[in-house]
Amino acid sequence: MADHRIIVFLLTVASGVTSAQGQQPRQVAHDGYWWTANTEMFQVGFVTGYLEALASVSNGNSSKCLLEKAREHQGKPPLDDKAVGEIVSACGETPAVKAYDFSGFRFGQWSDGVSEFYKDFRNRGLVVELALSYVRDQLHGVPAKELEDEVTLWRRNAAH
Repeated sequence: MADHRIIVFLLTVASGVTSAQGQQPRQVAHDGYWWTANTEMFQVGFVTGYLEALASVSNGNSSKCLLEKAREHQGKPPLDDKAVGEIVSACGETPAVKAYDFSGFRFGQWSDGVSEFYKDFRNRGLVVELALSYVRDQLHGVPAKELEDEVTLWRRNAAH
């Protein structure tokens, strides 16, 4: 009788393993429900990693711009310090660099801003990338009307 229970147990475990292996892992939506279900420590850690990754992308895009400018200048007389500074500034202002510039604020401000964004139940279905963009624009002083128009459009698109 004991052997029978062991065999049933092993078959049950084996069938569970077999069916679990055939299933695709469930994708978790990184939205407001996900955000609020995590601890504050996790939220700050997530924001830290996310912003560090974006800083890397921004720096890479800036470097690409500088390389392109250097190639364009090849064979010409050397630039003075002022001209180099202007090129560096111009590369820092390109859309490919500015879109990923989330610098200048503390990580806690970002996570607090995202938490505040998700306090509005209408925003809970929006992904965290949009929340971070919204917070970035808030921190950089984008007018409230502009921000509200932007988030209204996001909500409308998410509903379709």
